[in-house]
Amino acid sequence: MDKKEQFTLALVLYQEGLQILVDSMK
Repeated sequence: MDKKEQFTLALVLYQEGLQILVDSMK
């Protein structure tokens, strides 16, 4: 896995975690 793929995967996981956080705050 190259750096670009790792970065994309991390970004997706980060956004999903952020969405869960926002939903739990409602």
